[in-house]
Amino acid sequence: MKILSISVLLSFLLLSCQKPVVDTETTTSTDNSLVIQEFLQIIPTICERSANKKGLVNLYNAALPLPTGCLVDSISGDTTHDGSGNYTNPDTTKLPVLWLQFANCTGADGKWRNGTISVKFHQMFTNSNSDFAISLQNYIVQGVSFQGSLALKRISGNQFTLGINNGICNTGTANIQCTLQYTVTLNNNGTPTLISDDQAIGNGTTSGLNREGRKYTCQSSTPLLKPANCGWITGGQMSVSPAALHSRTLDFGNNNCDDLATMLLNQQTFTLHLPK
Repeated sequence: MKILSISVLLSFLLLSCQKPVVDTETTTSTDNSLVIQEFLQIIPTICERSANKKGLVNLYNAALPLPTGCLVDSISGDTTHDGSGNYTNPDTTKLPVLWLQFANCTGADGKWRNGTISVKFHQMFTNSNSDFAISLQNYIVQGVSFQGSLALKRISGNQFTLGINNGICNTGTANIQCTLQYTVTLNNNGTPTLISDDQAIGNGTTSGLNREGRKYTCQSSTPLLKPANCGWITGGQMSVSPAALHSRTLDFGNNNCDDLATMLLNQQTFTLHLPK
């Protein structure tokens, strides 16, 4: 009995001497931000190059300025369509594809890009409820590779749904994996062929694995604001939930174009520097 009592006492003493685990994990917040800010940037990039492209819109407007910058775009496939904006070639392999090609190209957000974005159109870009299949080929942003198949669908006006399954962001030393479902409103400020004044406003969820292999889920709590001429998300809040850790709130600030965000965790506030 005495031996048992001593054993229990020693176990109690050992446990009481252990320091509590302090949760200051920031990797999930910064990894998720890196993924979302690039995928939100892709929407205004596609819209700028599609908004007045012959074969993709019902009414070409010669008065609109041409897109500027080093991005090169082209169209393949058959753009023959009916009066409702549906492509009429029964061979689905002939659907129009918009090719966006980057070669050390610096965008409106100040980031350099290489690679290709292809966008397959099932209906004309301007159709309500039109949907687009987006693929990334050797697509590299600031040395970070982004992979995945994206599904973009117009649900009304300039509002879209964006879905990504099995997205991968490769930093060169680690992978970030994600699944994303977002509703995104594009504010083009009345200049549909100029990306520099566009803003993508997104609500939704992401989940996946951060670069350390930790599972996570994230949910926007207020809409996220991603200006096309800024390298970071500049507004909105998000709940970030890494597996086996506490949920924390990530606040992207008051629409200032900088790399700063605030993380609120267990009534403590941390300042984070977001990756570009």
